[in-house]
Amino acid sequence: MYFHLPFWKKDLSILRLPIPSLRSLNLGGMSIPFLLRVAYLLETPNIIELVLRSYDVNLDRTPIFRMMTDNYRDLRILQLNATHVASNPQTTAVFTRFLVSVRQIELLRLIDVKESFLNHLLEDGRYYEDPATPTIMTDDMRKSIEAQLPDPRWVLPALKTLIVENIPPG
Repeated sequence: MYFHLPFWKKDLSILRLPIPSLRSLNLGGMSIPFLLRVAYLLETPNIIELVLRSYDVNLDRTPIFRMMTDNYRDLRILQLNATHVASNPQTTAVFTRFLVSVRQIELLRLIDVKESFLNHLLEDGRYYEDPATPTIMTDDMRKSIEAQLPDPRWVLPALKTLIVENIPPG
């Protein structure tokens, strides 16, 4: 018996599963490469709630935020459990660009994140709006951006509810 499925002839590494009606997505408890693969596989443009869970608070989740930037414009609820983003200019830029891309978030729930993680919420979004801007900027580059955009930009301007639970020092 022979089964012919049309996708067999396609490159499976670039196939995506469109789920336009999906509104809530909860991902966690998996390795970063597998999580990236699942997040890429699912084409979910209308997500309004995203939960990212981790069981290792020391594992840097920067690649996930890089991949998800600009993919969830309608996101309203974001929950991050035991999520870590290293505190250096490159990773701060990646995470801040993700936050700038999900400006409609109204509820942010942070559970088991390091205290230093909260500093990412204080970043000035105007430095990260243009993806072509390098992650490490000179004073002249910052002054140029400030001349074009004189007022600081809060990365989550629509935020109405912030829930912070179990924040260990560090």
